[in-house]
Amino acid sequence: MVGCSWWSGGRWTTEGYFTMTSRKTMSYAGALASAVALALAGCNGGDKEATASPTPSSSGSSATSSPSGSGSASASATPSPTSTVRIPSKAQAKTEEGAIEFAKFYVLEMNRADVSSDSSVFRALSDSSCSSCSEIADIVDQNKAAGTRLDKVTMTVNDASVLDDSGDGYTIGLLVDEAPSQRLDRQGKVISKNPAGRLNIELGLKRSGDGWSVQALEIK
Repeated sequence: MVGCSWWSGGRWTTEGYFTMTSRKTMSYAGALASAVALALAGCNGGDKEATASPTPSSSGSSATSSPSGSGSASASATPSPTSTVRIPSKAQAKTEEGAIEFAKFYVLEMNRADVSSDSSVFRALSDSSCSSCSEIADIVDQNKAAGTRLDKVTMTVNDASVLDDSGDGYTIGLLVDEAPSQRLDRQGKVISKNPAGRLNIELGLKRSGDGWSVQALEIK
């Protein structure tokens, strides 16, 4: 289960963050976690194709540290590990526009992590206080150990805007469409299929060093 660190009424609380539960965020983490069970079933001799819950995915970013520059991977390809975090310059600006660009970049990296089986970039962009972020990254690592991954990046950010300005950070809302995708095992065999979907994602951003970090994540 994923607990979401978030704001009271969409605003920063004076005491800091508190925990609340987002069903959609749990569904996302659950979809990733289901791949572990599917992989283990395959190891025990099960080869029946299963259908999992939709897994948010992503497409396109002006600059990326993802191993596949095109934002997608074929069913037979094995993504290479991510080495460094290259954040687009426009996503580093400490302005409202910079926060929006960072939020777009972050959401796409969340999806790319499940394609590349590498959570390092997603973790680097997330603050340690974001329990939702940490649990999603942990599940990506578990899927890697189990030998499963998403076949391609399928998420498209259609709209992003500021929902709240705290003075030292922003709440960013994103409308995201995801195309159909498949989950693959080590041999590139399809073990589950995810239908197309639409997500509303909210990120809590706070200024950190030379840029931004995500301290809260909720998928609605």
